[in-house]
Amino acid sequence: MSLPRAWTVVETQDVQDCRVFRVQRTLARSPRDGSAHPLGRIEADPCVNVAPVTDTGEIRHALVVATLLWWRLSVGAGSRS
Repeated sequence: MSLPRAWTVVETQDVQDCRVFRVQRTLARSPRDGSAHPLGRIEADPCVNVAPVTDTGEIRHALVVATLLWWRLSVGAGSRS
């Protein structure tokens, strides 16, 4: 099996610097047909988010929606270690 062909970056633009993460927009060319496509990218330094959870699985404090979604997908609703 061969490796997939690499996309060619046409341009990269910094969209937003939010201190804990950065948002970039990249225009990349497809190796298959040469057409350019806009791609979004989020970069972040290593970090930890802490969310207190009750015995019933409720999160006690409001956090950024993306963090909650990541937590729900990564840990699973109601999972505890």
